Amino acid sequence: MPGLHGAVPGAAARPERPAGVSSIALAGIDIAKRRGARYRLGPELEICGYGCSDHYYESDTLLHSFQVLAKLLESPATQDIICDVGMPVLHRNVRYNCRVIFLNKKILLIRPKIALANAGNYRELRWFTPWNKARHVEEYFLPRIIQEVTGQETVPFGDAVLATKDTCLGAEICEELWAPNSPHIEMGLDGVEIFTNSSGSHHVLRKAHTRVDLVNSATAKNGGIYLLANQKGCDGDRLYYDGCAMISMNGETIAQGSQFSLDDVEVLVATLDLEDVRSYRAEISSRNLAASKANPYPRIKVSFALSCSDDVAVPTCMPIQWRHHSPEEEISLGPACWLWDYLRRSKQAGFLLPLSGGIDSSATACIVYSMCHQVCLAVKNGNADVLADVRKIVNDETYVPEDPREFCRRVFTTCYMASENSSQDTCNRAKLLAEQIGSYHINLNIDAAVKAIVGIFSMVTGRTPRFSVYGGSNRENLALQNVQARLRMVLAYLFAQLTLWTRGMPGGLLVLGSANVDESLRGYLTKYDCSSADINPIGGISKTDLKNFIQYCIENFQLTALRSIMSAPPTAELEPLVDGQVAQTDEADMGMTYAELSIYGKLRKIARAGPYSMFCKLINMWKEICTPREVASKVKHFFRMYSINRHKMTTLTPSYHAENYSPDDNRFDLRPFLYNTTWSWQFRCIDKQYRSINHRVDAKSLWLYRWYYSRTCQWILSLTITIILALVFIEKPSSLTITSDVRYRLSAWNPPCGLTESIELLCFLVFMVDVSVKSYLIGWEEFWKNKWLMAYILTLVVSLTDWIVSLSFFCTENVRIRRILRPFFLLQNSSMMKKTLKSINSTLPEMASVVLLLAVHLSLFTMFGMLLFARTKDGQQDKEWVGYFRNLPDSLTSLLVLLTTANNPDVMIPAYSKNRAYSIFFILFTVLGNLFLMNLLTAIIYNQFRGYLLKSVQSSLFRRRLGIRAAFEVLSSLKETPASAQQSCVSIGALLRVLQKVEMDSRCKQAIMRSLKTCSCDQLSAAQFQKLFEELDKDAIREHPPCPEYQSYFMQKMQFAFGHPYFGYLGNIVALANIVSICVVLVMDADKQPSERDDFFLGAINCFFILYYLLEMLLKILAMGLKRYLSYPSNIFDGLLTVILLVLEIATFAVYGFPHPGWKPEFMGLLSLWDMVRLVNMLIVFRFLRIIPNMKFMALVVTTLLDLVKNLRAFAGILVVVFYAFAIIGIMLFKGAIVPLGNTSAVNTTYNNGTLQCGTYEQLEYWPNNFDD
Repeated sequence: MPGLHGAVPGAAARPERPAGVSSIALAGIDIAKRRGARYRLGPELEICGYGCSDHYYESDTLLHSFQVLAKLLESPATQDIICDVGMPVLHRNVRYNCRVIFLNKKILLIRPKIALANAGNYRELRWFTPWNKARHVEEYFLPRIIQEVTGQETVPFGDAVLATKDTCLGAEICEELWAPNSPHIEMGLDGVEIFTNSSGSHHVLRKAHTRVDLVNSATAKNGGIYLLANQKGCDGDRLYYDGCAMISMNGETIAQGSQFSLDDVEVLVATLDLEDVRSYRAEISSRNLAASKANPYPRIKVSFALSCSDDVAVPTCMPIQWRHHSPEEEISLGPACWLWDYLRRSKQAGFLLPLSGGIDSSATACIVYSMCHQVCLAVKNGNADVLADVRKIVNDETYVPEDPREFCRRVFTTCYMASENSSQDTCNRAKLLAEQIGSYHINLNIDAAVKAIVGIFSMVTGRTPRFSVYGGSNRENLALQNVQARLRMVLAYLFAQLTLWTRGMPGGLLVLGSANVDESLRGYLTKYDCSSADINPIGGISKTDLKNFIQYCIENFQLTALRSIMSAPPTAELEPLVDGQVAQTDEADMGMTYAELSIYGKLRKIARAGPYSMFCKLINMWKEICTPREVASKVKHFFRMYSINRHKMTTLTPSYHAENYSPDDNRFDLRPFLYNTTWSWQFRCIDKQYRSINHRVDAKSLWLYRWYYSRTCQWILSLTITIILALVFIEKPSSLTITSDVRYRLSAWNPPCGLTESIELLCFLVFMVDVSVKSYLIGWEEFWKNKWLMAYILTLVVSLTDWIVSLSFFCTENVRIRRILRPFFLLQNSSMMKKTLKSINSTLPEMASVVLLLAVHLSLFTMFGMLLFARTKDGQQDKEWVGYFRNLPDSLTSLLVLLTTANNPDVMIPAYSKNRAYSIFFILFTVLGNLFLMNLLTAIIYNQFRGYLLKSVQSSLFRRRLGIRAAFEVLSSLKETPASAQQSCVSIGALLRVLQKVEMDSRCKQAIMRSLKTCSCDQLSAAQFQKLFEELDKDAIREHPPCPEYQSYFMQKMQFAFGHPYFGYLGNIVALANIVSICVVLVMDADKQPSERDDFFLGAINCFFILYYLLEMLLKILAMGLKRYLSYPSNIFDGLLTVILLVLEIATFAVYGFPHPGWKPEFMGLLSLWDMVRLVNMLIVFRFLRIIPNMKFMALVVTTLLDLVKNLRAFAGILVVVFYAFAIIGIMLFKGAIVPLGNTSAVNTTYNNGTLQCGTYEQLEYWPNNFDD
């Protein structure tokens, strides 16, 4: 039953005081021995101090560390107790962070650190090298100073464990506990029962529970006893090490050290039963199975026992409940202890704080007051070291601090620096708070100094700057504010140096800063103003936490002055008052709230989010309060201000590190201080993303969004568009006639008034719902910027107005404007058609120059033509002039026809008949126009359109990838993501649940879900998430079901024969024979009258071939199985036509009987025998297309054509829109323009007597071509 303890030295463990280090360590060892401990554990790098930084490079540091180690080895206090201390060691010219374990003047093991901390504030890889030889031990040659004490030349150095007479101990060092493959896992499997960890873990708000959970979980899974010793105090830098030494066994806390105290030494001792560990482990079968395969560690045998033979009656320690401090308590205690360490070690006489009466400076004052409380409490509890430090600070050897207010007055000076812009309220609040905490308070006015500085500037330049409220520019306004702020810094240092001199007291004061972490992050401070100080206790604390701390001080310190400070809005008071009241506020100046700043800071640093990732996360976080556009605006404003002011971080006052999103430029937040403040690429990504998410993102709107884009709603909308476009075929003038020929067309049926109008009204109602939902989803701000939606509403308004007019005229009006507008409904509901229109529009500027060149070409040749073919005296020679070049309009029209149609000879024949030389004119015109300019126009259109379309496709792909990244950022912010994850990740379970609800291509969804279910990990990183969705870019590769497995040998042979490709080739040859036979019969019967034709041969041929097709289909199904057969589109095509042919053939036999010579039955049923045979033959010819998949080149061409048709859907839609609109306009303009001839016998005159002029409308019989419907 060994006694164990962890001893935690205080802030005195630092390189400049090796004597102090040894005395503190020896004091801890002595206390531990007196309390019965057999093993003593100290913190990381205990001998030299953790914060030596680049002093580790110095050989002096190593020398002095060994000198201290020698002193510890020699001391009687270290006898009969295993001591574990930390120090740097140089082994084979490589520096290691080590623990030296010794007993009775013998070094048992030097254990180097395996996993080095190298993130955040830690830079261990800069000074040390990790030990990479797992379970390996080497000999270390001791320096002579140690050899003289121990009598050892070499000692074990490496990764080993200690085996005592009664147990086995294994060592970890700080970061190794936090590593994913912590050594205690493998050591526990190898039988190590006690784990020790010397740590150098600094304080961060809300961090202690993480450390405790890690220690308890280390022993919960594997059993064992875990000791953690941590540094405590300020180690000469921005960090405060908060102790929290603890002992844990089997997942439960046994002993807890204090987190904040002024004691240099604190010792925890626990008596534990090793049998509890052994019985706990014996019950975990999975642990025992793993332990049976564990690789053994080298064991250093130690002839020493941690237990005694007569300890049966010794009581063991029971588990306790860990008591965590609240964040407000941590702020009250942590920075206060840090300030005390800094004050006593700097040997100054106290602090000076510019107290403005705001929350930040008041919180700083409260922390100093809390420090005074801690000092008085420590002295009361008998801490002689603290009392000695107090007397040195106040320069009074008899002084004993008992009252915090009285002690505060001795060491704390506050100063209110008023100006003409300061309000009386803040002055009163500062004075009252100073009285309540007891500080020595000074009131002064800086107006004289400000006027003197501004006066010097005015005298030199002849210009006097003014505040913006008096008409000054923003530059003047900022400059005047900065003068006040910087003068306060100068005065603060002046009073810090001389205030005690005026009071007849020795020493000087440390100047305290009071800029919080959020203001520093935003850069809302003047460079070298009051934020520039010696130290800043709140520089790592957020405004939100400071407000909570102020409330804590009101309740616990009874500082009632803080109530008015809490209720006042934060203000810098650097601009003139308005009616005696403060008009300037911090949040208005910053353009963001402090709550928002805290979120930005955590996302920027902790979540490692740049502008785009932050935008994606905030869309989800703020979906109930902000639109995507507002989120984008906020994020861009923050990063713009952050980058503009980043240079201020280089001069930031050293601050107490309390938040993991601190912008401290010293070593925690290493970033450039000169930025491109436009963030052009990042902001462009944000713009693309929020424009693609241009809808509300609250829960109700997202539900409405999903409902609107569901298949049902989109199908209803598409059906409505189809119906309203199709109405034109039944509206007056109706198209419900067999022919459009005006000579034969009967009167069309026209619907009664109100029928089509009622259908139209229903369609309008659907469109109104459509536009209302769209407008609501995107929000009013986006709505007013959306030209398509505005045009949509305008179209609906005009259409409804026209509809009302129609009803008022009882549907007799001739012009219906709404008909022309109907294609717009098709156009605005197709994103691809909109993109195509945009592409066409983008080509117009490039086309204009070529069109202009064509116009010049046409005009010049028109003038040449009119001059060449001018009228002469001989009328017989003027055919060219008469027909084509009589005047300017005729000349232009003639040459335009020549340029754009194939009827080239018509224009040039008369002139060519007169003289061959005239052909030169027409050849030059045609070559220049057709071969050069027209082709150039086509090439420009193609090139511009192709470029724009390619850019559009690339942009769509880029937006989709941005969308996938945005989805990752949103999903990574869900609760399923572990809080301890080192990088953002997405839970596979959460992603699967989302995929169940998402509408996407079923093939892609199944492929993604299949990949997720086979994934070996529980979380996906950003790269894995992006790679997962690459399925969307892949073409579908269809997997065919397997063939049936037959047991019979005969069936197997049948399957092989009829499943072979050659059987398909045979079918193609038979189909070709069928086509040839049909062609032969058709050629033979081409000139026969229907009465002379015998259908026997064609019927018999068809019957034979159809039976073969049926047999072929059944044999393929037998060989491949029905599922595999249907998995091939060519088989579906082939089989469907075969079934249709079989049904038609059976119907033919049922109606007309079996074929026989002279088979010419009378007409029966709907179709004659010849019609039935023709239909069968047409299907047989169509079925011959089955050969396409078997001919690779032909299949490639057909596939390309099909893809072309699919990709040209947007063009087809635009053509429908254009032709539809022109057709409606044509009806309104030219309805009834084509009238048949009065004498219907003239129909035959075209062929009989030729009285009609050749080429006329009547002679060409263009009667069906009209605009009557």
